[in-house]
Amino acid sequence: MALAQTIQSSARERPVVIGLYGVSGSGKTTLLNQLRRTLKDDFLFYEGSQVIDEVTPGGLAQFKAWSRERQMTSRKAAIDSIRMTCIQSGKAAIVSGHFSFFEENEGKVGPPVITRDDLDTYTHILYLNVPTEVLFERRAFDSTRDRPYISTEELHINSFNLERAKACLDIIIGDKPPLMMLVLDADKTLSEKDTGALFWEKVGSSKAKGASLEDIFSSKLGYSYAAFCQAAMLYEESGDDQEFDRSCSEVAAGVSMYPEFVCLLHRVAEQEHVQAVVITCGIKRVWEMVLEKERLSGIVKIIGSGRITEGPVITGIWAFGDSPLDLEMLKLADRGIVVVGPEATRIVLPPTTPMPLDFKRLPSLDITGADFMDFVPFPSPPSIQLTHATEKNAAKLLMTQMQNANVAGPNLCEAHMSVGKYLAIEFLSEAIGVDEYSIPHVLGHETNGHQLYHESQTLIVAVMRAGEPMARGVWESFPKASFPHVKSPEDIKPHHVQGKVTIIIVDSVINSGKTVAEFLGRIQILHSTVRIVVVAGVFQAECISRRALTQKLRYGAKVTVVALRVSQNKYTGRGSTDTGNRLFNTTSLP
Repeated sequence: MALAQTIQSSARERPVVIGLYGVSGSGKTTLLNQLRRTLKDDFLFYEGSQVIDEVTPGGLAQFKAWSRERQMTSRKAAIDSIRMTCIQSGKAAIVSGHFSFFEENEGKVGPPVITRDDLDTYTHILYLNVPTEVLFERRAFDSTRDRPYISTEELHINSFNLERAKACLDIIIGDKPPLMMLVLDADKTLSEKDTGALFWEKVGSSKAKGASLEDIFSSKLGYSYAAFCQAAMLYEESGDDQEFDRSCSEVAAGVSMYPEFVCLLHRVAEQEHVQAVVITCGIKRVWEMVLEKERLSGIVKIIGSGRITEGPVITGIWAFGDSPLDLEMLKLADRGIVVVGPEATRIVLPPTTPMPLDFKRLPSLDITGADFMDFVPFPSPPSIQLTHATEKNAAKLLMTQMQNANVAGPNLCEAHMSVGKYLAIEFLSEAIGVDEYSIPHVLGHETNGHQLYHESQTLIVAVMRAGEPMARGVWESFPKASFPHVKSPEDIKPHHVQGKVTIIIVDSVINSGKTVAEFLGRIQILHSTVRIVVVAGVFQAECISRRALTQKLRYGAKVTVVALRVSQNKYTGRGSTDTGNRLFNTTSLP
């Protein structure tokens, strides 16, 4: 009686409605009748189909003749009727219902029939997980109703999940199957973070008392299908849709992808015949937001977990994973790649235990290196995308100072820096993109500021010496970027490009393109997938028609060129007309 009084008190605010679910034949009706005899008048008891019969004009027979869309209106009316009765009576209800039905003619599980109103109304859902063999016997020998024959294989609930996963893949691949598909795990693979753990840190234990993901997966369920179903139910209890989305947004804001994967996936996004899909048992919504933050939303598709509501020929599948759970995926792929996180996250117990894998058994592979890219079929030839300000009035004003023979030395350096700043703010911010970050407002509160996309993971390289002042102007616009001074392409070392997402090469004038091409070739050797942008004050038009800049680029590479002015003039300055000499007052030197 004490339990009933507690529930009645709670029901006056939000009624307690307990959903009783399970495959047809699992014993929902039998259990409901047993509870009715035991609990008697302290609870309300409903069989979902009976309530639908009562609220539908013409009853259940008419309901079955309706379209699925129209049936949903009766299902909504049924659960609303139960909820209102609970509020009026102050009692809790136990309701037997169905998530979906097996379609006998189709030989497969039908679409979900549970509604959003059901999920919003239920405060608890109990699922009767009856062993398949027991379920088969009950259905076969049920004398109270005529049940269609379903084999034991069809009764396995995870077959429904498999059908949903296959349908997702069909949508992702579409009508144009790729030559290659990259399949990636998410947590601890694309990032060192575990988004599931971060989610529950944000939500707090108050949202799911007495249970956690760790409790589920460390139980006897292990990492079984049933365990992941329980995890989905736990996410349902974490809050309504808005609360869940807000928590996911907070988690995503604190997740940074490995820059090597950012570069690789952006390169894949530019290709027509290569696709990437992220398959995760983590929260799909979080990873949607993370990919959106990296400008990969809608390009890299996701199949993932979370809440309940969540035939082509491919010649190659590469899989990326980080844990024993990924082993089957890695074994079945054409190439399986194990992603190893920071050394601080690894442990061997006892200390004398030999490492299970070494570089002999598991060879090292750099996904930004040339060896990796040689295996990925990027059929598109390298290309140059040119953006310039030739006809803009701002460009005409800036070019005046650069072309004026009376301007030299520090004044000319200042003019080149101004050009660098202008091209950075006006064009590079569009070509590369910007990120939001929090800054203090002059009025005392926090507000959103903006910086270059992955600014701290950007490298600015000046083609010395004439490119240095303009490169400095770019650097002043993006102060978090690295700005090493190198004399030649060979001076760019692996540590310069490691972890970089964008490399900006700056020269004052590009005539033949030979020098810049050498820099491009060097960078491609060190980091094959990094985004490369070339900035110049003057760009010779024939560089593109002669493909001077693409000669040392790999297939699939795309380089953006941003110039203040495009010139048809083939003249190359020497002596007093050389840009470097004018910049540094060395026109009189031999």
